[in-house]
Amino acid sequence: MTDVLTLNDIAGSTLQLGGTGRPDLSGLALARAVVDGDGWERLVAGWLATYDSPHTRHAYWRDLTHLATWATTASRGVLELSLSNLAAYKATLIDSGLASATIARRLAAVSAFYRHLRSEGVTDKNPVEFLRRPHVSAEAGSPALTRAQAISLLDAAELAGPAITP
Repeated sequence: MTDVLTLNDIAGSTLQLGGTGRPDLSGLALARAVVDGDGWERLVAGWLATYDSPHTRHAYWRDLTHLATWATTASRGVLELSLSNLAAYKATLIDSGLASATIARRLAAVSAFYRHLRSEGVTDKNPVEFLRRPHVSAEAGSPALTRAQAISLLDAAELAGPAITP
């Protein structure tokens, strides 16, 4: 295994199936990649296998693939990135108009991957650890009723009875 994680190591892995371009990130496929995969594939699959939600696995896989693509354009491998490099990456995310929540998730995914690499003895650093994350509002992005509001609305509708039309 080389010290450089590139886009090819992530996107070119056996996790890619068919012509869909979407990797198979099921538990079985990840377990197979952990056992049979090459160095980086095994590490990426092992990291993704720690998440239960298939949606989280796919989002984090896309986030890591996005970072590897950016690193490749900067002529760097993911392990070669410094705090300054990742600050520049964050700046490109901001400049691209992504929502703060998306940027925060991408940085969280990358930080979690570095933590996983540290726990596996691959690196002793996590350059994302000290990178400031964008502020994300605690309020939901789209309006929705709380559980209490929904119950209250249903109760009011039941009390009002069926609508009478002329």
